[in-house]
Amino acid sequence: MAVEVLFKKAFERLKDRYLNFLIVTALGWVIGLGIALVFGLSIGATLLTWALAKNTAAVGIVATATGLISLGVLIYFSAWAQLATIDSLVDSKKITPFETYKKVKPLVKDYVVLTALLLLFFLGLLPFTLLSVLIVGLVWAVWSIFTVFVFLDKKKKGLESLWISRDTVNQKFWPVVGVALLVIVLSIVISALFASSKNGFIGPLISQLVLTPFITSLYFEMYKTLKAPAKGKKPKVWVGLSIVGLVAMAVLIIVAIQTVASVIPGVLNDKKFQQEMYKELQKSSVKNSM
Repeated sequence: MAVEVLFKKAFERLKDRYLNFLIVTALGWVIGLGIALVFGLSIGATLLTWALAKNTAAVGIVATATGLISLGVLIYFSAWAQLATIDSLVDSKKITPFETYKKVKPLVKDYVVLTALLLLFFLGLLPFTLLSVLIVGLVWAVWSIFTVFVFLDKKKKGLESLWISRDTVNQKFWPVVGVALLVIVLSIVISALFASSKNGFIGPLISQLVLTPFITSLYFEMYKTLKAPAKGKKPKVWVGLSIVGLVAMAVLIIVAIQTVASVIPGVLNDKKFQQEMYKELQKSSVKNSM
């Protein structure tokens, strides 16, 4: 499909569903305020425990428990709002905003799992992305472009949506890359237009309420022109490389922590270092007194 046709269809889709999208987005902001309230309550519970008990262990337990609960609330409701926002633009039927949230609610847990697995997979590919001068990361960014559409469309579990997205993109790889590059240029131009604005909220607001929904609609129209397979082919080599990358990074982090842990005590106990630190503290105290 020609690019101008894709843009026209994306504009028509956005125009037809924009009011629902705005209401769903506003409900997402309300959810965000609710999440902020939960974090505030968790901090309040921790401070109240300290004020009443004055017990470090009790405060630690309360802080850990409320922190985990707050994090869980953040992850779950953020995923729910994100799914509802995307679905409000791509669903074949125009339904009310509340029906949209109700429709995607059963998918939230699987979407959280998908997001976590995507994070781990791309994190494992990070060393190879750096070694390939970003090529590996850029290619996978293109391959993953339809992942959320596949998830909403076929309701696959695990990374199956990513594999299907990859196979779908490969049907028209270079045209997809061309549209993605065009979107990047468009985003840069629009961001530059509002960069000089005195109101710092205008740029992000335009991005969230205009640019992002249009890009989502554009990518979905492109997804519709291709035939997504019922099942994706798992790229075993890439999965293996990701696992190797994760293990390598874990080993490097452990070695770095052990190295720092073994070096710091020696440095702190070094008399010359202690004398230099003492001199610096004296100089600071003299300047502050002046």
